Amino acid sequence: MTYKLFEHNQVKKFFKKHNHDKKLLLRINKKYFEILKNPYAPEFKELTSSKCPKCQRARVGDFRIIF
Repeated sequence: MTYKLFEHNQVKKFFKKHNHDKKLLLRINKKYFEILKNPYAPEFKELTSSKCPKCQRARVGDFRIIF
């Protein structure tokens, strides 16, 4: 099965702002690929939110990826 990734405009701003920190961007991109391979992996926690009841999150250091 194939999944597609859509980035919010704030994510694009974040990447532009932190383009000097190559290690951080590499870690985030690795996590993107893990999510695209298997978005239902047990390492990703499910959020309890009224806005997005089926959303999950992945942690990359101090940052979170919501999908």
